[in-house]
Amino acid sequence: MMERVKEIVEILASENIAVDHEKKRRIYFKVEPGAIRELSRKLSNARLRLSTISAIENLRSFELLYHFSDDQTGYYFCPRVYSSLENPEVPSISDTISGASWIEREIHDLFGVNFPGHPDLKPLLKEDNEDIPEQPLRVKRREDHAD
Repeated sequence: MMERVKEIVEILASENIAVDHEKKRRIYFKVEPGAIRELSRKLSNARLRLSTISAIENLRSFELLYHFSDDQTGYYFCPRVYSSLENPEVPSISDTISGASWIEREIHDLFGVNFPGHPDLKPLLKEDNEDIPEQPLRVKRREDHAD
């Protein structure tokens, strides 16, 4: 089983990606936005399955955390991609992994993250539901004023 994990880590090393940390069958690493498409293709070709993508709005950036499952070992390989808050944008992986299409549409709908290369970012959850506000999961930031 550990040979299989080493094989996947070698794929990361071939892309000059270092493991950030490991935590209970999860391996995390940072990836530049421009590299996520090629890395996703390589992980998919290595028989890893995209389970989901999590969007997290941090104080200074957006973080997209991709969860690739290796069903042989039970490990998850989790690339982290960061983007700006002002113009959140990460290239779409839906041309390589068709299941990413719905996940990217949902993130676009709820957070406003743009996915260049996505074939159709039309609303998924908000379609025909005007009660849902624009980007409902975005943090409403306020400016603190010193008195």
